Amino acid sequence: MWPMAYHITWTAYGTWLHGDPRGWVFSGKPCVLPPDVVLHNQMQFRLVEFAVLFNEA
Repeated sequence: MWPMAYHITWTAYGTWLHGDPRGWVFSGKPCVLPPDVVLHNQMQFRLVEFAVLFNEA
């Protein structure tokens, strides 16, 4: 039976990085990993653009 609806979510560039305080995932690991401040700071440093933030407009 086909699903009656889909629930699609996504994040914008730079808004949910590895090490994030909300938890994060790593390919190949079937769980949400705990926050990692050092890793999160490293990932922020590696961004090549500003994070993309959405507003109501």
